[in-house]
Parts: sequence; structure tokens; C-alpha cells
Amino acid sequence: MKKQIVVCLAAAAVMMLVTGCGTKEDRTTLHIKDGGKVVENITEDFNQDNYDEKELKTFIEQQIEDYKKESGNSVKSGGFAVEEGKAYLTVKFDDTKTYSDFNDETLYQGSVVEAIADGYTFPEHFYPVKDGKLKKKATDKNIDGDDSYKVVITSESIDVAVSGKVAYVSGNNVKIKDEKTVSIRKENADDTSLTYIVYK
Repeated sequence: MKKQIVVCLAAAAVMMLVTGCGTKEDRTTLHIKDGGKVVENITEDFNQDNYDEKELKTFIEQQIEDYKKESGNSVKSGGFAVEEGKAYLTVKFDDTKTYSDFNDETLYQGSVVEAIADGYTFPEHFYPVKDGKLKKKATDKNIDGDDSYKVVITSESIDVAVSGKVAYVSGNNVKIKDEKTVSIRKENADDTSLTYIVYK
């Protein structure tokens, strides 16, 4: 649903400024809170073409309402803004399961032990992150044996901000923006492989 609704949200954002202000980030970012709550700050290029604003607004609101009625899950709009060719949108989800269902993407948050119990298989090698920098050499440290670690697992090419300090990531297709934020940069848009972000 996300790919369809984001296009319409970006187009409709200019007429919805009165509803609030989307948080301005340079790239779409997921903020994962302890307990699994998700705040998604969407950043999209905005080009105003010919469209019926009323129809777009109705479509967006209907998509969210239909999803809420069908699933019983909570999805909320947190604000919109348009500035210098960009549309900024904020969407809030009660948990990662709701986010995954709404967007048809994998997103998981929990302890490493919980992730294993829920069926996730951890890679053999991880890349350490120290002082906000990604090390080029992978480690074979037994991460899945340490129950003090938490993990976020995602299938998306997106920025992810966690509630603690990032310690390891599962691939080298990432950039470390700061000690809490990982920027996943997949070359292929159809790549659905999982990225594991381990943190404390």
C-alpha cells in the first residue's frame, strides 16, 4: 500500500499544510522506539502536475481509513510540509508489525534472542560500528549468543534510527550517519534481502 499512497501523499501535501508540519529529513527515515513503535518521516521529490486536489485528499484519507477498519491497527498522519521541491510527511505506527503489514515490507524490532525465537536466522558475519564509523572488516563474534543486544531487521533501502547505539550491521551496503542512525543503500530497488542492525 505504501508505494501507492506515498505518491499521492506527495502530490497532495501542498494542500494539506494546515494539518501540521512533516519532519524534514534528507532521506526517508524510520525511527524505531523501544517497544516497537515506529515513526516514519517520508521525504519525496515534489513536482506539482495537473491533478484534482480534492480527489487526492479523499483517496489518501480513504486508504488509511480502509486499512484501519480491515486490520484494526492504528496508523496516523503526523504532519505534512512542502519546501523547495520536497514533500515531507510523517506517519505513525503502533508497532513494527503494523508497519510491515501496511507497507508490505519486513520490519522487526526486539532483542536478538526474541528475533531468533521468532524465526530469524542471523548471518555468520557482521561489520562492527565504532565511534559512529563502519569497520571494513567483518567479525565472526557470536552476536546471537549475547542477550543484551537488540536488533532491527528490515527489507528496505531506507534510513533507520534506533533507540540505542549501533554496534553491528549485517552488510556493507550501509553508511553510518551517526551513532544511532544507519543509512541502507541497496543498488537494486527490487532487492528484498534483510539488513540486521544490532545495537545496545
